[in-house]
Amino acid sequence: MSTPRFALAALSAGALFALAACNNDSGEELTWSAEITSVDQFLHQANSDDSALYGWNRIVGETEIDGETVEVEMLGTVDYVDGNGPFRGFITLTFPGGDTLALSQDGEAEAEPDTTRADLSADLDVIGGTGRYLDATGDGQWEGFRDEALGGEVHMDVTLDVELLE
Repeated sequence: MSTPRFALAALSAGALFALAACNNDSGEELTWSAEITSVDQFLHQANSDDSALYGWNRIVGETEIDGETVEVEMLGTVDYVDGNGPFRGFITLTFPGGDTLALSQDGEAEAEPDTTRADLSADLDVIGGTGRYLDATGDGQWEGFRDEALGGEVHMDVTLDVELLE
């Protein structure tokens, strides 16, 4: 999918996810929403006015899928000038039996002039996984926003189409 996607500029733990999974002919459509906050980050500023910000963030949390608790880990990099610019990274969902689903993200942040409020969008691609998600493929998107500076709470809505190995 190549339409704008909203995603993560600040990554977090203590995430509260609401997730729904629907079967289709060859896989699943997964959708979830979250309020997330960064748990670990390593960021640098550059330029005489500190307008450039680059580095990484880490998010961990949990969601519920089909009545089971699923662990979420997200690693993301940012390369912003005045709060705007690209972010990239990886998301790993770990299911109770140890099955994993791995995703990559490629996004863009568009911030207000004070760099607090930002709209976020990202494309998601399924890397693969283990167990049930072995050799999975697919893609999706994030859409969301942040009302605080990088590292503050982010709201995100995710839609993901996963094709399963038959």
